[in-house]
Amino acid sequence: MTELSIPTPHCNAPKDAFAKTVLMPGDPKRSKYIADTYLKNAVLVNDIRGVQGYTGEYKGKKVSVMASGMGVPSIGIYSYELYHAYNVDNIIRLGTAGTIIKDTDLRNLIVATGACTDSNFAANFGLRGIISAVPSFKLLKKADEMVEKLGFKNKTLFGQVLTGDVFYSIFSDGEVDSCVFYDSSFDTDRISMGNCFRTEEEAEFEVERLKVIHSMKRFTEPKNYAWDGINYHYYFYYDHHQGEIKIGSSRYYKYGGIYFEAEVNAQNCMNAVGEDRIKKYYFGIKEEDKEIAF
Repeated sequence: MTELSIPTPHCNAPKDAFAKTVLMPGDPKRSKYIADTYLKNAVLVNDIRGVQGYTGEYKGKKVSVMASGMGVPSIGIYSYELYHAYNVDNIIRLGTAGTIIKDTDLRNLIVATGACTDSNFAANFGLRGIISAVPSFKLLKKADEMVEKLGFKNKTLFGQVLTGDVFYSIFSDGEVDSCVFYDSSFDTDRISMGNCFRTEEEAEFEVERLKVIHSMKRFTEPKNYAWDGINYHYYFYYDHHQGEIKIGSSRYYKYGGIYFEAEVNAQNCMNAVGEDRIKKYYFGIKEEDKEIAF
């Protein structure tokens, strides 16, 4: 086994900072929550790039928890460094998932007997074929025993899980479609442009948001309309008390967003685009936000 020097490029923890068993959620905030809620005398041992790692005690045993970040490449980096630099024995991935099995209920416990993926990550290492990562049989057997002991049998499913590199992108014709991440120049360009979405719904929302912004800009003031303390500039703001879009004005201060040369232009914009669409796509107001009482 190739050993790495300590600290590693992604972890500044000292030698022996990690326990032999590391719990690994994806979200750094979840890592902190686990440490604060379940571990005694938890100490922050890593915070490089905000990926928080803690070591503490659980029922008298030394246990660590550290986030993996999002995606196959990210957990590949952190798990490799934990195994090869810090001599960790067990990494237990924790997290949430969707399902394609109809008889799975919310809050069921899923124990992965294998982790499939369509990720291109393994191809970078010249591995031939499609490999499904499987857990240590000893660890899996222990998990099964604990499920039985804790009385979770009727709420637990054992089976395969799937991690995909599929994301959604907006194409030049305005249509949304799924893509597979191959770490190509096209993929990195999409990310740098902000044209990479986790769900189809998020991408479709962005399409509508851009349409609203484009429609609003047809009514905006000329670029050479001066901020000289004399001319008024008109803009929209959301009144949370009334749940309405209001028109404000300023001669001196720019609050960001879109400005209009005259109040009538702002009103014409609201009439043409629609107040509800401006609320939803320009201000990001959700239905539940409208019902908040002050």
